[in-house]
Amino acid sequence: MPPKVFVSHASEDKDRFVVGFCKQLISKGIDVWLDTWEMYPGDSLIDKIFGEGLREADVVIVILSRNSIEKPWVKEELNAAVVKKINSEITLIPIILDNVPVPECLRTTVWQKIENTENYEDELNRIVASIFRVKNKPELGPSPKYSRNPILVIPSLTREDNLIFKIACEKAIEQDSRVAVTNSLLQAVSQYDIGKEQLYESLEILEFHSLIEFTRLLSGDIHSYKITVYGLDRYSMAFIQNYDQMVNSVIFDIINTNHRDSNQIARSVNVRKLLVENILQSLASQGLITITKYMQGILVGMISAQLKRQAEKN
Repeated sequence: MPPKVFVSHASEDKDRFVVGFCKQLISKGIDVWLDTWEMYPGDSLIDKIFGEGLREADVVIVILSRNSIEKPWVKEELNAAVVKKINSEITLIPIILDNVPVPECLRTTVWQKIENTENYEDELNRIVASIFRVKNKPELGPSPKYSRNPILVIPSLTREDNLIFKIACEKAIEQDSRVAVTNSLLQAVSQYDIGKEQLYESLEILEFHSLIEFTRLLSGDIHSYKITVYGLDRYSMAFIQNYDQMVNSVIFDIINTNHRDSNQIARSVNVRKLLVENILQSLASQGLITITKYMQGILVGMISAQLKRQAEKN
């Protein structure tokens, strides 16, 4: 069934706007009730307007102009329409033709102003869309891939920050190097719809939290970054299953064997060298062991009594 529209107006506006406007609505498949077309000599005004036109309408359009604003009939029709709108029975669309004040009862209703009664195609299309309840809102597109990733582990970071940090640490472990060129990270995160500007912002946040350190070029671009000992430790605790067992296996290895070189320890416990060295540096920062760094790795020196006691408890 086509929508039924009742048009409330002043007779003085028929020729300059109303009739032409209603014809255009009809051409759009809208069943318009206009008194000129619906009423004949001898008909009852009240019966035809209120008993037929307004009662059967799905939509009431009120033409507000310098001619109609004070018309008693327009006010009566408007009052009836407002009551139906309150009862959620109709859609009420005010159209403003002249620079006239909007009645108080319509202040909370979105109205359509028509500046040029000879050319109002855009306004007409908006009115027709409102009658058919068609929204011009674009279809909802897919969310960025990083937002669909379930990662949200380190509370101080956003989902995007966590994802970038995770990928950066995974690349570092895979390459056994804390230091990497930023462009390689950009390529890795681009598959998650993360661009250069987003990456740089996240890297700044990660540095603020002491998870990484980075160097900038004179141009301002972030050339390279380095995962800190604290950062790799936070990554490992957040993203590596059984990381506590991995730490214990390193501790037991250096206590129970003669292994003092990070390369030996990594082979013995079957853990990536970078992770072993990070565990050793973390233990050293706590004063539990002493270490010496050399070109190919880390050498363990003194092992504290505290660490040995800790190992006995485990």
